[in-house]
Amino acid sequence: MNKPAVFIGSSTEGLKVARAIRDQLNDDALITIWNEDENFKPGRSTLGSLMIAVKRYDFAILVFTADDEVTSRGAVSLAPRDNVLFELGLFMGHLDRERTFIVYNKKDNVKIPSDFQGINCPVYESRSDNLTADLGRACNKIRQENRQARRFSEKLVVYGSRRSLPDIKRLHFSDIPRY
Repeated sequence: MNKPAVFIGSSTEGLKVARAIRDQLNDDALITIWNEDENFKPGRSTLGSLMIAVKRYDFAILVFTADDEVTSRGAVSLAPRDNVLFELGLFMGHLDRERTFIVYNKKDNVKIPSDFQGINCPVYESRSDNLTADLGRACNKIRQENRQARRFSEKLVVYGSRRSLPDIKRLHFSDIPRY
């Protein structure tokens, strides 16, 4: 079985977390962290590179770190960088919510947009000096969701189609003919 391609997006400050997630999931998926993606080359716009990258991945993980102080309705809180929020929306729009994950440290009390309240995110708590170990539960949750989504993709068969599995898993329900 082919390993799924996974994109990890974060701020520069969140790269340590992104690398620890890669260490946790390396045996299960082909992991690319945003700053290692070949599409993000000098001379290319970040948006253009993201539009190319979003088509190459089966799953995305966005790391929310407490990078910016924001004031919303009079309350001051810590929030992820705007670009990470944008990337979350871009990947959710292309891959669907079930294949896009938000990971954050519960202790940081990061402001999550109200539209995402109620979504069960893989959270972690820094309890030791070993960030990779601290991310274990969150990565196990992602690993489980990954396997469920892949099983669904493998069972999806379009009657009369000669599409290979990699093409089938990228179908949207609107692409399936109705009889």
